[in-house]
Amino acid sequence: MLDFSDVSDDILVNAISHSNMNAFQLLYERYFQKVLQFVWTRSKSIEMCDTIIEETFVRLWAYRTIIYNPIKYKIYLIFIAANYIMKPDQDPAPLPVNGNPYPLDQNQFLCIADITRTISTDEKIQLHTWLNENPANQEYYFQLAQTCKHKADEDLPFSPDRDAIWQKVEKRITPHHPQQQSFTFQRIVNFFKRTPITIL
Repeated sequence: MLDFSDVSDDILVNAISHSNMNAFQLLYERYFQKVLQFVWTRSKSIEMCDTIIEETFVRLWAYRTIIYNPIKYKIYLIFIAANYIMKPDQDPAPLPVNGNPYPLDQNQFLCIADITRTISTDEKIQLHTWLNENPANQEYYFQLAQTCKHKADEDLPFSPDRDAIWQKVEKRITPHHPQQQSFTFQRIVNFFKRTPITIL
């Protein structure tokens, strides 16, 4: 078993693209707290923290072969979590069928890259073209920017069970348990129907 504890994200991402579960677990442990704080400061729901973290990392694994560098991994974490908060009735990244990932919505992905200032010049031109095609695209960008607006980390009023959430993720992504749309997606929808989130 390879020890990835001291390696860079670049090496981890390369290993994950070749389906190395040890590398993926370490990446999960590195970024668990960041995703947790992102979701908590916007939903104030313990249930949603567990659920969205699980769904985010399951999808990160599902799309591992097409998210090929550390910057895109970090952007994707935000992309999934933010979209669940913004549009809880829509799955931002449907799980692959027969192992074939759906194409990611590149333009929505570029919105996150622009908001996080990790976008290239050519990508920015592509994004601006897309934004000018339809007012709905501009509205999406505005909502995403507001959702991703910096919020100070907060002391959590609970102790998240990182290992328990990982066990759920691991069970869903191992070869012996084919990926399926989790019932937790419906829990996200139900939660936000009960608790509307106002994006200001």
